[in-house]
Amino acid sequence: MKTFIIIAGVFCALIAYLAIQDKVNSNAPVYEKDLNKMTKQFLVQAKKKYDVVGASFGGTLQDKIRVILVGVESKKTDCTVDEARELLVNCVEEYLTEVNKNEKLRPHLCHYPFTNNEIRFRVGFSARNDDAVHLVSIIKGHVYYSSAKEGQVGLVRKYDETYEEAKEKVMAGRSAAVGS
Repeated sequence: MKTFIIIAGVFCALIAYLAIQDKVNSNAPVYEKDLNKMTKQFLVQAKKKYDVVGASFGGTLQDKIRVILVGVESKKTDCTVDEARELLVNCVEEYLTEVNKNEKLRPHLCHYPFTNNEIRFRVGFSARNDDAVHLVSIIKGHVYYSSAKEGQVGLVRKYDETYEEAKEKVMAGRSAAVGS
């Protein structure tokens, strides 16, 4: 549990650092500028579709695009694991589609197609109770759901699963909804 809190803290610090570097480094490679432009466009669409606000983005972009980090804040309050899962999977799938169809980025990806293993995506939520999800994130193909406990510092891991398990559950939910 402590490891997850440390990872979440490092993740947030890394996103902040990369956001600052983006502002400082105006001599960024063209592919980095293309990635930023595409991500900003994605965040505009995600805001309209899912009522989320883009909080940060960046990545590991030395000679190739190796990892992309995206963070958003949802306006949804008291989110369940199922609701958080659906929002995260939808955002990740749509973002991966945008990355992989972008022909300007494709030669600069560490490999094609880019997968959920190269995405670090997080969604933060407001919550008034301890049972609600405060943060859902994907890190190296695993999804972590965390919440805050009253009187406790930091987030506590509530539940985790592989991204593929999360995606299967979302798809099964869609099939059940269509079948009813």
